[in-house]
Amino acid sequence: MAADRAASSTELGPGPHDIPPVERLAMMLVGALLDPHLTLRGFIADACALRPLVAHGSRENAALYAEACAIAERTSTWGVAPCHPKVGAALAKLAASPWRWPEGELAEGFAVSRPYFGRLVHSYTGLDYRTLRRMVLMRTALPEVLRTGESLKVIAARLGFDHPSQFTRDFRQTFGVAPKQLRERWRAVQELSSKNR
Repeated sequence: MAADRAASSTELGPGPHDIPPVERLAMMLVGALLDPHLTLRGFIADACALRPLVAHGSRENAALYAEACAIAERTSTWGVAPCHPKVGAALAKLAASPWRWPEGELAEGFAVSRPYFGRLVHSYTGLDYRTLRRMVLMRTALPEVLRTGESLKVIAARLGFDHPSQFTRDFRQTFGVAPKQLRERWRAVQELSSKNR
């Protein structure tokens, strides 16, 4: 998990002195979330571990880090059941274009009922379909929010959200912080890091 990589690379030790250790750890997790080779399983675990870091920045560093690691460990156990062929195919379709696949349409495409499909997805991932779809959408959204200067309204529309507030709500549920705030924090840390090199 990214929390393990972050701990082994810094141990919350020396670094740019203008950046608080908790903020450095949070932004290291965000950097790991941007890795295109990170599995969906790893993405979900790391996104869950990020939430307490961005929400409770004033708490003790060691306690906060321990909480983030515990969350990453707990959430990394989903998906250990053998994948049902229909769930595997559905996950592939969902990853390719998450905004196109409401649960009913995806279930219908595999000739199963919506409740049965929902149970299959939950048994494999430990998540209901709506949460899984939100995670996949946010995985697509995160690089666009952090690496582009596009407005959140444009990004939300491209991802199929009817209104930017829906996008912001889902982003906050996934990462524990609004997209605008994370963008500002990410850019501030990137600027400070480049100045201190």
